[in-house]
Amino acid sequence: MTPEQWIQLVAGIATPLLLSTPQGQKLGPLVPAVTQGIIAAERLFRKGQNEQKKAHIETLTRTAVAVANATGEVKIDPVEAVQAAGQGVDLVVKVANLARDAKQ
Repeated sequence: MTPEQWIQLVAGIATPLLLSTPQGQKLGPLVPAVTQGIIAAERLFRKGQNEQKKAHIETLTRTAVAVANATGEVKIDPVEAVQAAGQGVDLVVKVANLARDAKQ
């Protein structure tokens, strides 16, 4: 599987998987930002640079929380959001790996 095929796979499954997790309700309006963070991290960092990828997604999640909270329409706990995003990312990667391995 090429890197671009991997990114397409991740992009296709990320949003529904993030929404399906128990923590997904805490992410709510942040799911699109987390999904884009996953895609960006996959493009920016090489295979095996998982800590850098997670740090990038955590930073984007914190930024998305700050923006969402600044609207005054929602109040999202940044610690819970980062934790939920991390758990969601782990699930997305596990499912993507299963799909990739099934194709080989």
